[in-house]
Amino acid sequence: CQYHQSQPGISRGAREMKLLLALERLPEEAREAIRLKYVEGIPTKEIAEQLDKSEVAVRVMISRSMVKLQELSQSAEILAIEY
Repeated sequence: CQYHQSQPGISRGAREMKLLLALERLPEEAREAIRLKYVEGIPTKEIAEQLDKSEVAVRVMISRSMVKLQELSQSAEILAIEY
């Protein structure tokens, strides 16, 4: 999978933390679509029905969200703690 590339010198725990922090920065609907697809294994058609969107719209949202997630998880700013 192109979105799961290991980063040399970073522990698995640190990568997971960066991913979780990046996920929090995505819109709720995008997080839900990603969770349903990649964690629950639900087909795109069913996700579209649950989110009341077209299947194409869900595919586009997931694709763009995965790109954004990759950008955010590779960013140094994601480690900044916001108060």
